[in-house]
Amino acid sequence: MSYNFDVSQRTSVTLADKFFDKVKDTISQRFPTEALKVQLSETNSPEEKVAIWEEIKLNAFCQCFGLVYSFGFLWSLIKTQVSLLAGILYRESSEESSSNFGKDKQEQYLLVIEDFVSEGINRLLTDISEVVVENIQPLALSDSFNVSGMKSIFVGIKERFEFRHLFTSSQYFTSIILPKQLRYIEIQVLIDETKNIFDGNVY
Repeated sequence: MSYNFDVSQRTSVTLADKFFDKVKDTISQRFPTEALKVQLSETNSPEEKVAIWEEIKLNAFCQCFGLVYSFGFLWSLIKTQVSLLAGILYRESSEESSSNFGKDKQEQYLLVIEDFVSEGINRLLTDISEVVVENIQPLALSDSFNVSGMKSIFVGIKERFEFRHLFTSSQYFTSIILPKQLRYIEIQVLIDETKNIFDGNVY
């Protein structure tokens, strides 16, 4: 069992590494800051500078929360998938029965990760952006904050987002993680098992 755990852990890390840069790029493109910094340096208008700073402020917070939640969701999905597959394959090998989940079905099941990275993450980022704007927009650029003040802002955003989406609906996590559930008819057993885990508030 220790061997199976080690293999599952390495597989999870490998998959996470594979999608890390794509998730990071998606978030950076959705909430750009570097291009805005260039615009800021090129304009002499005080009004434009303030407007650009406001956008940078919002995007910076959206990037922070987008990275945290996106990677959290991604890791939860990967660990769940790899653990389910490992358990099924271990049971089949112990029973010396023919596998119902060959390589093709395993690869199809792991395509769910790409659905999340290409589609589910965009809805997640939209929901994060809405909460960030509500909490950050009222703050003036002239306001000064110490560590305690910044912590209060981050905690406020976190609590509002999680209360609005994660604590009020057990299906929210699933709708983000599995945006194309009906596409996987051939591996519906695995999809249903994955959905049951997420809807059961395991995470």
